[in-house]
Amino acid sequence: MSSKIISGNGPLKHGNPPGGILISENFYCDRTEVMNFHWMEYMFWTKRTYGSESAEFLNTLPDTLVWVEPDSCTTKFVDFYLRHPATRSHPLVGISQQQAKDYSKWRSDRVFEYMLIHDEVIAYNEFQNRENVFTIENFFNNKIERLNSDREIIYYPEFRLPTISERNLILKYSDSLDSLHSDKYYSKHPKSRDIELIYCDKIPCLNDTTWTEPTRPVRSYYSRKRINPFYDLRGNVSEWAAETNIVFGGSWGDDCSTIMKTDTAVSSTASKYIGFRNVCEFKKWGE
Repeated sequence: MSSKIISGNGPLKHGNPPGGILISENFYCDRTEVMNFHWMEYMFWTKRTYGSESAEFLNTLPDTLVWVEPDSCTTKFVDFYLRHPATRSHPLVGISQQQAKDYSKWRSDRVFEYMLIHDEVIAYNEFQNRENVFTIENFFNNKIERLNSDREIIYYPEFRLPTISERNLILKYSDSLDSLHSDKYYSKHPKSRDIELIYCDKIPCLNDTTWTEPTRPVRSYYSRKRINPFYDLRGNVSEWAAETNIVFGGSWGDDCSTIMKTDTAVSSTASKYIGFRNVCEFKKWGE
């Protein structure tokens, strides 16, 4: 199937989903972890649409208390990590697996809505609320007014968490790029061998007065220099899987050698070590 959304009268004018890298036919993976900035957009939209006291908005709030640790400077991040401009491009943490799944559904709705607006299938609605909110289900159930009712739309983007088998496919693709290009690249940039491939085994508190960021921005110096388009598939933060209580990749606090030996771990709660990234497929409505 084409990477574009297909309609009865021709494709919507879009290729890869935003932030996605094509891994195989109709299967994409985010190049980066979901950032604090992405989550702040999610919170803002949900608050504006449903209200500050709604269950929908309250469910978007990360558990910032994951940073609380006795006698540790990480407690400072309770107030600053999510919202401070300096950490805007750092990976989101402190969310449960279910919150990650809820965000993935919201992202699917927003990306599909944007595509339909861009291609003049529907009109932009600035004043969405509980009664007229755009969702994929509402669109296909004809609850969203169309500008052209004769145009048949069949496919929509579905963002979700990756399964273990999909994770293995992503790693195989990423590692093949590293292997293919590393010798050629390092021969031209020998100093880059000193730059960390995996961000792990970090101690954020060197002393009581040092402010050391435990995670690194999703676009690190090393990653900007490499040919591989992915950022921190291993290290930085672990990532929620589709399977219940499974996380991938290890984090900034894990031992580097352990990360390379074991890609999966078990967790049942939000943590300062766990974030996520999405995969995406174009699905046919009704199947």
